[in-house]
Amino acid sequence: MAKDADEARRWYTAAIANPKTDKGALAAKAQARTRLASLVGATQEVFPYNGGRFVLVRADSGACVVALQGPITYETSFKFDEVVERSNKLGCVKPTLMLESPGGLVSDGTKMGEEVREQGFQTVTRYECASACAFIFLGGVERTLVGSRAQIGLHQSEAINARTHEVRCQSVMQAGAELAIRRYYTHVIPATSDQVMDATLNTSCKSIDWVRGQRAIDLGIATKVESADTDVYGPLGGRR
Repeated sequence: MAKDADEARRWYTAAIANPKTDKGALAAKAQARTRLASLVGATQEVFPYNGGRFVLVRADSGACVVALQGPITYETSFKFDEVVERSNKLGCVKPTLMLESPGGLVSDGTKMGEEVREQGFQTVTRYECASACAFIFLGGVERTLVGSRAQIGLHQSEAINARTHEVRCQSVMQAGAELAIRRYYTHVIPATSDQVMDATLNTSCKSIDWVRGQRAIDLGIATKVESADTDVYGPLGGRR
């Protein structure tokens, strides 16, 4: 029976880790989370916001994982306040924030990253975490990249002209945007903030500098890299 339960956990975990976001994949993930929670004696709560959601899972041991699923919008950081309040009431021990987000708004990413640091969350990603998602990842008191596809993406922020819809890099047109990001880096990774800022400024807002493995450790972006040679998602054909 124990062996069957372990096998089921592996299958459900693999389903949850699937990076696909189509309707069928999301439904399968939701079902897998429910079944996994029942196996490990955990409780699960969902906190939706416009465009995405947070999923909070607490095990009987007091360990908690919060998954951020979806883009980072104006509502994300506000909803995170609700999640933090709930996790505190549940007595979560060293909560982990698992990032499953393509990124989004810079201001909300840095705001949420500051709260992640203040609340003592650890951050984890097993796939691509770029733009505003990278800011949130950097907020973790411990920051882990898991699997061969885990990587953090850096680039200049962008602005869209309301009249022409032209996309321009903010570091070129707005010094305030560069200053805000520099201050954030100095706050969360003071020892290597200049190096990470250089990597950010040297990458156009229309491109991404993917940081992984030892380079992520050297830059202070990640504090730990696990299973770097293992594809935690299974066959590469599943990659989007």
